[in-house]
Amino acid sequence: MVGLRWMSDRGSRAVRSSSYGGAVIPATGGITASHNHTTAFRRRGDGTTTRHALVIGGTGMLSACTSALVAEGWHVVLPSRRYAPIPTTPGNSGTGRALWVAADWSDPTGLAKRAKRALGGPVELLVAWVHREHRAAVLHEVAPLLAPGAPIVEVHGSAAAVLLDGYPEPVLPDHPTQQVVLGFVPVGRTSRRLSHEEISAGVMAAVERALAGKPPAVHQVGEPRPWSTSGRS
Repeated sequence: MVGLRWMSDRGSRAVRSSSYGGAVIPATGGITASHNHTTAFRRRGDGTTTRHALVIGGTGMLSACTSALVAEGWHVVLPSRRYAPIPTTPGNSGTGRALWVAADWSDPTGLAKRAKRALGGPVELLVAWVHREHRAAVLHEVAPLLAPGAPIVEVHGSAAAVLLDGYPEPVLPDHPTQQVVLGFVPVGRTSRRLSHEEISAGVMAAVERALAGKPPAVHQVGEPRPWSTSGRS
């Protein structure tokens, strides 16, 4: 079991082309997320209002999070350079869908414009895994798409855990942010990187906290540094 710590406050099937420059992503077999996670993603209120999520990086290592949201009726928009099918996840709603839009982090203005056309409503949840050099520009461009106070879940690669000045600060302070920092798993006399499933579990735990209205926190998944029996590197 990979350690998870909370530190508070600090294309197999054809796709349909769409006018916003993307495609509807059909569900496929593949990695399935735990149903215990998907229950936290369900719509609130009378159950008839569609909730909108923007998942940047959602066709890659965040695909399990995307599929869990779709299974619970969320309308999820996925801006990325490459199309990829989303694995199926058991759920109680058939109204959710994932929409891919062609976009590149190096063009944050274009990314935001395409995402806005595809969303159809204010974003109630933002999940983002963006490389450090594009992070601030992309998040500032999509900020106007967010509903007031909408929670954010940010994912950072293992390099973020060894920054000399500590963990990255949230880019959008007006939105409560759960930050997931990925680490390493001890294996015998050395260590390895996290698996897809371990990353997904850490991200979905942070999404649960975000949607439950928990205070902002940093989630360290695994050990912050690679190590060996000769000492931490």
